[in-house]
Amino acid sequence: MTISSDELSINEQEIIKLAQELVKIPSENQPGNEKAIGEYIATWLKNKGLPAQLQEVEKDRFNVISSIKGEGPALLLCGHMDTVPVPNPAEWTYDPFAGEIKDGYLFGRGSLDMKGSLACMLTAFVALKEVEEELSSDVVFLATVDEEIATKGAKKAMEASDIRRVKHGIIAEPTDLNPVIVQKGHCWLKIKTRGVAAHGAIPERGVNAIMNMYPVLSRIQELDFGKGDHPLVSGTTVNIGLINGGVKINMVPDSCETSLDFRFPPGVASESILGKITTLLEELKAEDKELDAKIEVIKCSDPVEVERDAPIVTLLLKAMDKVLGSHSEPLGVPYYTDASALRGIPIVLLGPGEPGYAHQKDERIKISSMLPAAKIYAMLPLLQT
Repeated sequence: MTISSDELSINEQEIIKLAQELVKIPSENQPGNEKAIGEYIATWLKNKGLPAQLQEVEKDRFNVISSIKGEGPALLLCGHMDTVPVPNPAEWTYDPFAGEIKDGYLFGRGSLDMKGSLACMLTAFVALKEVEEELSSDVVFLATVDEEIATKGAKKAMEASDIRRVKHGIIAEPTDLNPVIVQKGHCWLKIKTRGVAAHGAIPERGVNAIMNMYPVLSRIQELDFGKGDHPLVSGTTVNIGLINGGVKINMVPDSCETSLDFRFPPGVASESILGKITTLLEELKAEDKELDAKIEVIKCSDPVEVERDAPIVTLLLKAMDKVLGSHSEPLGVPYYTDASALRGIPIVLLGPGEPGYAHQKDERIKISSMLPAAKIYAMLPLLQT
């Protein structure tokens, strides 16, 4: 007989306290300083009688992996330990590393993305240890580094024996407890133009690299990269995120570079985007013999999609029904997560908190969403068949 979520040893105050402690440990990426929080989580697990493997990813950066033995293929509970930086702490209403609670929210960098979710998963994981004889599947907990930049932790995790035996899983990204089955792909490109330096008073003697970048960016905005026609996510978008050029105001700039962020749906491939940009540069060079432009790939990853009738989706919706009394229909999101690196593992996103507060000043998580999230995570291996 399946245990109900109310019978599990999951305490809301313990979740909140753990989330506060995690927020108090800075783990900004960049620079990528997850060492302290990783050690904290590993010690916390060991104090609860659970194993904790530290998998080195880079110097002083390691994933934390733990597992509970059940019956059948493993279910993955995954979250990341790194956060985006806090560029201007003085602009925050509350100290970003104090873990303060106000008006039903826990404030702090990473409270939403995703230390609050990690606290929910860890609490659920420990509760499952107490009923492991009832588990219909093994359960693997994974806390990764570097999700916010290059997903190095998730990529390295694929080498671990515990992860290789995973059938499917959940990543606790903040979704306001809505299941997410589609994530857009991304492609980050850098374009560089070269010119000839000259005195700013006689610009005709030089070649302005910044002006040469202008037609490149203008024409990129006109390109059709494909919509993909997916019902859950929009078409391809491009953001010109960075641009740098020149040395002094009174010099003709001899270099300029820009970084572009493409997000694209299933049905569009990163190779297609790269090919269209490459073709465009060739066309522009044919039109302007002085144009010196090159393209560099920073990183790319194709979209992630789990079928609506996949076992992990069915299982998650069933768990939501048990805990919440109902479930929302699965959604798509325009961003990427560690799921893009955990290739071959069907993964659904579901986590507490409103995603609009992520990466913002005064980041916060709704406390009332945390206990239900923990109960949903805990019900998954109890319901799996």
